[in-house]
Amino acid sequence: MESTELLEHYLQTSAVVQLVRATREGLVTECNQAFAKALGISRSELIGRPIWGWLVDPDAERLREKVFEGQPGLHNQRINLCDSRQHPYTLEALLSLDSQGFALIGEPALKQEEELRHELLLLNNELAVLSRENARQNKSLRQAQAELEKLYQDLKNSHWHLKKIQEVLPICMVCGKVRTQEATWDDLVQYFKQNSDFLSHSYCPECLARVEAELELKKEAP
Repeated sequence: MESTELLEHYLQTSAVVQLVRATREGLVTECNQAFAKALGISRSELIGRPIWGWLVDPDAERLREKVFEGQPGLHNQRINLCDSRQHPYTLEALLSLDSQGFALIGEPALKQEEELRHELLLLNNELAVLSRENARQNKSLRQAQAELEKLYQDLKNSHWHLKKIQEVLPICMVCGKVRTQEATWDDLVQYFKQNSDFLSHSYCPECLARVEAELELKKEAP
């Protein structure tokens, strides 16, 4: 086996070194198993799809510019990708350009990958904290609204008689009956007994004096 064939066989079967070839428009024409496995998708599904979708946006734009404007040859290129589960990883690669398209050959930058995973984990934790805080604030707001509604109902119930007192109460000039809201004519005394919530017991000055005198007489009696 010639050296070029040996190298090609190694690249196609390697479990570490990743290889992907694409047209100048970014459509994948070939990739090895290591690259497909890193993205979490089969090789057959990658063929014919644009590689830009797997790259982080700034890197995708920079690679486009280099492919369309760069000179043929080899270039060192650090590429940040996201796999099918949106887990980021970095590929330390060589970019090979020619008139037909480009190829990327490289290995994952393990340290950078771990840093990105850690950063992503921190961001997820912050998002979870913000989500819990938002839920707590919403719960507090609902409780405050419920308490305000209860207070309103309590005030409404406790002051209903104020509105009732302000209403005009028709009274018969002959028999003294009063007309209620139900359009019935009731005895005045009975009406006040049934609506005693807005009545308060007390003494008029004359009755108070009479009651006090009676109490004094009872004290003096043997």
